[in-house]
Amino acid sequence: MPALPFYARPHLLRALRHRNFRLYFAGHAISTLGTWIQQVALA
Repeated sequence: MPALPFYARPHLLRALRHRNFRLYFAGHAISTLGTWIQQVALA
């Protein structure tokens, strides 16, 4: 069975339908980005 492209698998994005998860995901992404930027600045 061939692998489907990412856009052909909508079940992987099902969690993003929920507002709370979108807020959590965005906050976590921003926090991780900030930590990475801080580590690069201090290196």
